[in-house]
Amino acid sequence: MIRTILIFGMLLIAWTPALPETSETPPFRVGQIRVYGNEKIRTHILRREIPFRRGDLFDEEELDEARSRIQKIPGVDYSEVRAAYSPRDSSIVLSIIITEKSTFNGRPLFRRGYQNKISLGLELWELNFRGRSERLSGSFLLRGNTIVTASWENPWIGTGPRVGVGVRLTYEEYKYVYGDLGKALEDASIERLHAKLRIFRKLGSRTRITLSGGIESVRSSTPGVTLEPERDTYPTVAISFVHDSRDSPTYPWNGVYFRAKGEEVGPGSETFSIHEGTADLRLFKSLAGRGVIAGHGRLRYRDGDRMPAYRREHIGGAQTLRGYDYGSFHGTRSIVSGIEGRLPLNFSRNLPIEDVLIGIAFHAFADAAVAWEDNEDLSTRNFHGTFGAGVILLAKGASGLRFDYGWRLDDPGRFEFDIGMKF
Repeated sequence: MIRTILIFGMLLIAWTPALPETSETPPFRVGQIRVYGNEKIRTHILRREIPFRRGDLFDEEELDEARSRIQKIPGVDYSEVRAAYSPRDSSIVLSIIITEKSTFNGRPLFRRGYQNKISLGLELWELNFRGRSERLSGSFLLRGNTIVTASWENPWIGTGPRVGVGVRLTYEEYKYVYGDLGKALEDASIERLHAKLRIFRKLGSRTRITLSGGIESVRSSTPGVTLEPERDTYPTVAISFVHDSRDSPTYPWNGVYFRAKGEEVGPGSETFSIHEGTADLRLFKSLAGRGVIAGHGRLRYRDGDRMPAYRREHIGGAQTLRGYDYGSFHGTRSIVSGIEGRLPLNFSRNLPIEDVLIGIAFHAFADAAVAWEDNEDLSTRNFHGTFGAGVILLAKGASGLRFDYGWRLDDPGRFEFDIGMKF
């Protein structure tokens, strides 16, 4: 299984489609214009410096003038405009490739954890610290849950921004109730250390495939959380596929987000070996006026001879099933779904969220979820549903604060508070 994942992942990452060189003579006809490498500079600003559009004719002199204009844009460190012949429609594909000047950034972090404890912290990162979109970052969260991370990523290996590599170190300390495993595991204290290396390959501007591997160590002072007496230490290897066509990651109006991931946890370990799989789909469609309809569905399964408490599925709360307590339902497999009708109050597609100080948006929602064990039939478990309404406050550079009230079909429900949008 591991060998298959590794071979399949490396083949996909290494595969690079090549366009044949053109034998055409000027003037050339524009087929597509693509932009790579920009994080801070908006795509339309770069496209604006190319004076021709799809179907227009151009020559080498006009292309050189466009290169020069792009190089003069504030924030551009290095620029390149490549032309490749596309035999499909006998046109030229123009690729604008840039690296931006090094910038140092920071933002405050907030996170809601178990028992509504709020963690406060800071994230700092330097973009292009050695050029070509390299990113060095670090963050910490203190108080409720302690999380410290350090990461490095270079999305530009070789001759273009298609293949990248990254390293991430994470330390986390938190508490959780594993009520499904007995009263003795209430308020279990857990420490987790994870080191991960990943290699990713971009397939176009919206799709990415990633192969990753790492070492994870979990320690708990509460007996019964880990399988080993003191700590569980095991390797992990995973492959994931992500397609993201959302028009905005902060508040999407239209688009599709899909993520599929397969992971081997503990391969070759004497403690345990678990097979994990996740499929996550999110759909967004703008309505007349300012409205947005959004839908979400996620399937997750875990299969293995021995299953530690921290690898089980625990459903309930603001991130999965609003209106139920955290960990109300549990198992090794789960389905989580939801639909929201969203109505921004003081921003719209013509007035982006980035252009207002604090964005306010209302939403009505319906959630449904189920969790079950690997030796059970899904038909023996009932889906649990809730409905409700809420509001989210969005600030530039922050995740936002979300307030929801979820009603249950058999109970008055409960108030929920969380950081960021549910999906």
